[in-house]
Amino acid sequence: MKLKSIICLSTAVLTSANLTASALPPSLITRQSGKVKAEISQLKVVQNNGKEGWSAFEEISGLAEVTLRLEINRGGKINFTKTLSAMYRSGDLPREFRIIDLDGDKEPEVFVTLLSEIGSATHANLSTSIYKYQPQKSTYSETDISWENFGYEIKDLDKNGIPEFISVDNRFKESLGLCTICVSPPIRIWQYRKGQMVDVTRRYPKAIRSNAYTIWREYEQVRSNKQHAKGKLAGYLATKYLLNESEDGWRRIKQAYQESDRTSFFNDLRALLREKGYIPK
Repeated sequence: MKLKSIICLSTAVLTSANLTASALPPSLITRQSGKVKAEISQLKVVQNNGKEGWSAFEEISGLAEVTLRLEINRGGKINFTKTLSAMYRSGDLPREFRIIDLDGDKEPEVFVTLLSEIGSATHANLSTSIYKYQPQKSTYSETDISWENFGYEIKDLDKNGIPEFISVDNRFKESLGLCTICVSPPIRIWQYRKGQMVDVTRRYPKAIRSNAYTIWREYEQVRSNKQHAKGKLAGYLATKYLLNESEDGWRRIKQAYQESDRTSFFNDLRALLREKGYIPK
């Protein structure tokens, strides 16, 4: 399984219109599942040239900051509203907008994924907000997760009707003093349970082993570049710890990396894996 930067799982079809300042914000996207209906509507667009107004998305050139309104209602009654801020560039808004039962309790959650920040050509921040119904208060609670610039994939890995979020460990970003693109972070798999995102990576050794194989192949392609090689080896060793194969992982790492800084690299790598919880403290 190869995870690429910012996986786009769905693209919304946005409606173009000539809007005036007095016009109501147009409904951009509506989702419905049974009695639950969620709607995202446009409030404001600020383009990168400073122009502010109701510009239709097709009319935006370059990058724009967008203010949106999320509304969730049940049986025609509004239960939750929130103002959302996002960055927009062609085809990006929203990355995903669904109503789906994420935790198997027969009550569907609303989840929205937006591009919340663009720092540079190589760094963006993709974030997901999950909204769960709280019947005691007749409203929705919110759980947020940031994918950084790595993205995610939703897949039911064990075919039990409860989907997993497959991403990578973005805590490895810029680790060991290496550039972001030098590092191949290890796989990380999440489930949504009782209003929280839970790390369930170790339950899926087949997916971990596939990821380990991919990272090692990446290492073989860049082994002549010391910085890139170190970034791939770090991610590979993390997957071996996830598989409880750390001894074999260290054996391969030490055979592969013979540069003059190997001792300090190995020490730093061990400290990193301990800090991130791969090696028990």
